[in-house]
Amino acid sequence: SLYVTNEQGAYVFHPDATKIAGFDPAQRHRIQEEIPETQPLLDGRLPQLVVPSLRAGFAGSSVGYFERVPLAVDGSERFLVLGVSTPRDSVLEHVDEIRKRGAGYTFLFVLFAVVLAILATRLLTKPLRQLTQGVDRLVRGQEHATVLPVERNDEIGELARAIQFLANKLNSERDNPRR
Repeated sequence: SLYVTNEQGAYVFHPDATKIAGFDPAQRHRIQEEIPETQPLLDGRLPQLVVPSLRAGFAGSSVGYFERVPLAVDGSERFLVLGVSTPRDSVLEHVDEIRKRGAGYTFLFVLFAVVLAILATRLLTKPLRQLTQGVDRLVRGQEHATVLPVERNDEIGELARAIQFLANKLNSERDNPRR
């Protein structure tokens, strides 16, 4: 529903035509009497306002949005208050739809993040597992300890090369014991 008032709050347009401002002051219906929350718009303290629950006189439980709109650019104080209301259920219906859609997207994002974390963890720990297996084989005295990630250009590669050097040295001392 659409509502329009002048700067005194008298209705210029209202869904109920009997409330539209006439020339008889005794029959004037003013927005601030029906919706006291709109008074700051008329006083100039707020440019717009949302009324989450409109009171009696409105169809069922409604949500309203009201805005102060200046009429002149010449500095005069003339303005209108424009307002719309909609049934609360229709607003909440859309909110529930958005909430459900958001929950679905959140679930998919979390699932994707978990799968990505598992893959990243496996990728990052593979060279460490190779190092651990290589050292374990070396400790057990197996020849040619393992395939270590010596080709890497990071700290893991440095450690792998050091372990490979140590393994080669131990293997050569086993093959050629000092007399």
